[in-house]
Amino acid sequence: MKCRIFKQIVCVSVLAMCCASPAISKSKSVPFSYEESSNSNTMEPANGIIMNPLIADLEMIGNEKVTYKETFSVKMDEDAKEKIQRYKDIALAHAEKEYKADVMIGVRYEVHASETEIEVIVTGYPAYYKNFRNATKKDRWMLKLYRGQQGMEP
Repeated sequence: MKCRIFKQIVCVSVLAMCCASPAISKSKSVPFSYEESSNSNTMEPANGIIMNPLIADLEMIGNEKVTYKETFSVKMDEDAKEKIQRYKDIALAHAEKEYKADVMIGVRYEVHASETEIEVIVTGYPAYYKNFRNATKKDRWMLKLYRGQQGMEP
């Protein structure tokens, strides 16, 4: 039996503000602040199989933003940016699990890093997917939006 491998494509617009010098000093805290919002999460087959698009509704869990905070013990070094991104991803996954969500909408990150730890605060609206169905001709209007997000001509 052949195993199918899928990858997740996430379109993210990023506004980042960084108040740190290019080199990380060992003697003081380095504050970071990020703002991100997720536009879509879609599944695409990695092997190029053509599939009928799948449509789902996204329903928020409640109407209020939630906040999740996690602190990681880590030694900061020249790979600080990669470490911060990795721990942001981990904190987001833990926030989704904590709130029983498939995805967080309108995610904002606040990151504080020191020589020995990274604190990540994730804020957003937890949501889940429901009402999965195959796309129909009536759903063609979404194709232009999808192609625009992927950088393709409609």
